[in-house]
Amino acid sequence: PLNFAQTVTGELKNIADWLTQFSAMPETTPAEVAAKQKEYAKLSAGPVWWRLKNLADIQTAQFFLPKIQENENKIITDAQYQQYLEGQQMIGQGVAIAMAAGRERRFFHWFLEFPEVFLDGGFDCILGNPPFLGGQKLSGTFGASFLEYVKHAYAPAGSCDLVTYFFRRIFVIIKPGGFQALIATNTIAQGGAREGGLDVILSQGGCINFAVRSMKWPGLAAVEVALVDIYKGAWKGPFILDNKVVQRITAYLDDAETIGNPYPLRQNADKSFQGSIILGKGFILEPHEAAKLIEKDSHNKDVLSPYLNGEDLNTNPDQSPSRWVINFFDWPLARMSREEWNGYTEETRKDILKEGIYTAPDYKGKVAIDYPNCLEIVERLVKPERLKQTGDRGAKYWWQYLRIRSELYLTIQPLERVLIISEVTKYCAFNFVPKNIVYMHTLKIVAEDTDVYFSIFNSSLHDTWAWKYCSTMGSGTLRYTPSDCFITLPLPQNLFKEFVLHEIGEKYDRKRRQLMLKMQLGLTKTYNQFHNKQLSVVHDVLTENEIDKKHGKETLNLWKHLSRTANTCPFNEAVEGILELRRLHKEMDEAVLSAYGWTDINLVHDFYE
Repeated sequence: PLNFAQTVTGELKNIADWLTQFSAMPETTPAEVAAKQKEYAKLSAGPVWWRLKNLADIQTAQFFLPKIQENENKIITDAQYQQYLEGQQMIGQGVAIAMAAGRERRFFHWFLEFPEVFLDGGFDCILGNPPFLGGQKLSGTFGASFLEYVKHAYAPAGSCDLVTYFFRRIFVIIKPGGFQALIATNTIAQGGAREGGLDVILSQGGCINFAVRSMKWPGLAAVEVALVDIYKGAWKGPFILDNKVVQRITAYLDDAETIGNPYPLRQNADKSFQGSIILGKGFILEPHEAAKLIEKDSHNKDVLSPYLNGEDLNTNPDQSPSRWVINFFDWPLARMSREEWNGYTEETRKDILKEGIYTAPDYKGKVAIDYPNCLEIVERLVKPERLKQTGDRGAKYWWQYLRIRSELYLTIQPLERVLIISEVTKYCAFNFVPKNIVYMHTLKIVAEDTDVYFSIFNSSLHDTWAWKYCSTMGSGTLRYTPSDCFITLPLPQNLFKEFVLHEIGEKYDRKRRQLMLKMQLGLTKTYNQFHNKQLSVVHDVLTENEIDKKHGKETLNLWKHLSRTANTCPFNEAVEGILELRRLHKEMDEAVLSAYGWTDINLVHDFYE
């Protein structure tokens, strides 16, 4: 084994002893300062420091050297490194390259910068505000090599915010009985950030003894942050969560008893999908543009579809798509000419067909060039931008979506409709939409079409599950990710027997649709009223100021909307509709609870913070 720590400890003690003497040197006059500076330069240029610095640089630099043929003699193997640890002289091209990488990237080796601290086991306390940078932006900012390095060094961390890696690193360098008290994004306790950060720290003997789950950043940035204090060891004092004494604080930054993270369930596999990533605004059409293309050639309707996005789903009263999209599916671009086809060998023809750009001249299926009006639009508006792409297929298959999601559309083909939710949403509310449209990548689709599943996924039980296991954007916006909260969700069994779930789901869905159309409100604004504690029937003639004062701002919003929007129902009728929807929701929750067999639990539906 490459026992780096054991090898360097003795040499590190020599440096620490020297630093103790160095710290005692006076620095009250210019001459004393100059003498002290000279002494420090002597240390950093000395053979012991130089050896330890190179050993550390070599170990780190290997992550930043591309593993290509030209670098074969520049990469240090484990065998070579073992010899360096045993005292062999460090010379050669590989050592020089590692030293250069250390200077260029400014490698910071904590044990070498603070030898006296690490000989004592680490820091007593680290307070800080680590930098925030989303997982997908790490490679773009610091390079793919950096991302691979931190993912390796802090495995099992996956796609995490940079602040998560700081949490992990700081826990390593505090001593047993030490503290780390850090500001984090409020996603530190969510999804992959939790699994790669707080979960690992707790499994390694850390204990969260203080936390504020979410608070507004006091500066100018409009972000939500969390405050987390971790003790390295078994904490014996009080646990303070959101300024309240609790029994424990978990990696979720709550005080619930936990038995670990939920597992992916085979029963839920291959049922949830992300919508298509089209990558090209030129694919998207206004409804009148699509109508004009169909009017020009009726065959164009083969490659034109309504295009639903999250905003349509949450803001349109009828939840209909506001735009159309050109869709060439996974079709080839064109048929090859007979003359060109005959010029290739049988083996080459197989390769051409496998590539999927051109097909045989006698191919009877559809190809993109069969629809010249639509292909011309894509070639003019999409192709130039796609050719700049360096990804896996964007430039090569410019007439197709970047991610077609064929598996999604094949799975839902036998269904009449699908359950769908916007990835970013204020409320965890699922909806039925038609199957014969293109779904944007910001939508999450569940391949189920029965009212039984509508009841389960719109219930308060699933809502609570989603808010616990998904990540959020701010304190009031859910980022619904099926891998976190659908694939892991244990569903009631023998659902074909659940006639009550079917009946209440159908009734709730119908009532909600009717109410949204009557009020001419989208899903989000409808649920704003659903959760409006001050909403009530108004019998008196009141001014807007009186409504605001007596019934609150949210009620006033509804009053204004209904009074100023054509073809809407009267205010009191809308209120009665909301109250009925609440009653049906309570009935639906109780039916879902019963389906799980939890008949001994009394759900007390009311308004709670």
